[in-house]
Amino acid sequence: MDKKIVMFDDPDLVEYRTNLEGWTGPDGLYHGKGEEGEKRARYANSTHKKCECGNVMDKYRIVCRSCSSKKESERFNKLEAVDWDGESMISLYNDEKFFTDMDDVYEYCELEEIDINDLRLMHCEKRISINHINIDELNEEYMTEDGQGVSEWHPEIAKKVEELNELISNTEPKLWFETNKRIKIP
Repeated sequence: MDKKIVMFDDPDLVEYRTNLEGWTGPDGLYHGKGEEGEKRARYANSTHKKCECGNVMDKYRIVCRSCSSKKESERFNKLEAVDWDGESMISLYNDEKFFTDMDDVYEYCELEEIDINDLRLMHCEKRISINHINIDELNEEYMTEDGQGVSEWHPEIAKKVEELNELISNTEPKLWFETNKRIKIP
């Protein structure tokens, strides 16, 4: 069963009722006066609107799927293009799909029946995403009025936290993250 399309700009969708001094629609609710009241009434009683390109779209969208895809392609194509280094992970643009090498990419294309030229491949890099610990910030309720906290009251804890932060700083990254560089298709 298809849902009936009710356009936002349908001239018969809402009406200004003088006895209420405001806008109403088929929902029977009062939506306010003036231009804002009319917009609220139209929004509440419509299902679709027109995109800036003229395509009809769901009223909740900002732009239609076609314009969204076009803008996404423009953003991707503006990124710096680099050759794959043969070692780093590869990901799909704004996606959680990662590949270890180009063979994985070709296999993915074959399974999904996608032309490799239609993929938006991104260069990835390893990064540490473990934050340092600030024991005084974590235990603000332990602070005195003059600013003394765990670090001053328990130097042995502060020393262990400092050791932990040093370990975090010296830890080799294990996780891969998408960079802002796209990979040239070989």
